[in-house]
Amino acid sequence: MSTRFQYNSGPLSDGGSPRDFALSTHEFGPYQSEAIQRYIYGTRFLMWDGRVFKYALSHGELESYHGCRDNNDAALGYTAAPTAAAIGDRMVQITLGSRAEDDLVGGYIQLYDGGDIDTTCQRGIIGNTKSDTTVDVYLDYPLHQPIVASTDAMEVYENPYRAITEVSGSTSAWVGVPCVSCAAALKTWIQTWGPCAISPGNTTLDDPAADERTVYWGTNAVLFEAAVTGATSESQHAGYILNSGGSGIAGPIIMLMCST
Repeated sequence: MSTRFQYNSGPLSDGGSPRDFALSTHEFGPYQSEAIQRYIYGTRFLMWDGRVFKYALSHGELESYHGCRDNNDAALGYTAAPTAAAIGDRMVQITLGSRAEDDLVGGYIQLYDGGDIDTTCQRGIIGNTKSDTTVDVYLDYPLHQPIVASTDAMEVYENPYRAITEVSGSTSAWVGVPCVSCAAALKTWIQTWGPCAISPGNTTLDDPAADERTVYWGTNAVLFEAAVTGATSESQHAGYILNSGGSGIAGPIIMLMCST
């Protein structure tokens, strides 16, 4: 269990490239995957041209030309605080059931003031104990108001990059595009912002009409333009077609817009 991040949490920038996973003379940067964890999931890497990458854990097989989703469950808990905490404390307790050590790191905890809902606040999670019942959760910043046992409530949101998948039909958000294809349970990087080649889900994506630029995620991890069946007003916005042309655009290259 860690009361501080046990891995590098970045952010990394060009000139501070991700450590080469192969530990060889080659510098693969974010274009590799491995079993060893080296960063906190969600660690940000910024390329010189503005492309953004996030460190993630694959929950299922990933394909580099397709999108990937956050496969976590909905918020955990919404339960009364089992114990009190004072102003300045950096640890709170919450009843969650079975949790592995530090598996909530990089997630968030919402602290609900039972006496005044307008003072509800959020903290980032930097560590947690292993437990089958009550979990000790360590916060990124101290409490600025006390926690009252049994009166105040709590809710935990898991790290959105700790279980990414390409599962179709999920209700989860699209979070990026894997840099390389990989199997489940591997640590890898996904691109979340900037120029990116992504598989089209319809044959006309590379042949847009005049001023038709906007693209959306489809249920099968590929893209649809706004005007075709499969893209609706409820579909998640993926970005826009970046390269020009009205017929047979190579690629096309998408200005990906998941996370900056």
